[in-house]
Amino acid sequence: WYSPLNFFLRQAHVFNGHQARTGAWFLEHEIFQEWKSMSGKILWCPGMPGAGKTVLSSIVVHHLRTDLQGNNIGVAAIYLNHKEEHSPSKLLAGLWRQLILGKSMSNFIQRLYNIHREPGTRPSIDEDLHVLRSVVSEYSKVFLVVDALDEYLEEQ
Repeated sequence: WYSPLNFFLRQAHVFNGHQARTGAWFLEHEIFQEWKSMSGKILWCPGMPGAGKTVLSSIVVHHLRTDLQGNNIGVAAIYLNHKEEHSPSKLLAGLWRQLILGKSMSNFIQRLYNIHREPGTRPSIDEDLHVLRSVVSEYSKVFLVVDALDEYLEEQ
């Protein structure tokens, strides 16, 4: 009910297709290490189509999830694609879907589920935003990796 976008599957598919040590140079680079250690920073990685940005994104997500596991740090990824519909509401729900994994559902999320379950409806964008804020506040830090942002901007 929360989001038809399953970025877990996309992450696994892309990550499982890479060769060993691919992207190691990036993870070891001082700019990446500095970004990882700070809060509120953006790491922008532009490149030509087919340059490997999606694979690199999946490597970064995997690295963050494994390296920072157990430190109350959330990691969520969005893999955009011009072939799929990515409404803002579905994207927000796709984010909190990843961040809520392994956490207990708050009373608000449980109520939201009960409200929308019976009629088969989806939460509004305001409800999705409220849930995302609530889930993010449970972490000491959250990393968000967005792949192919240019494809989303073209779509809009």
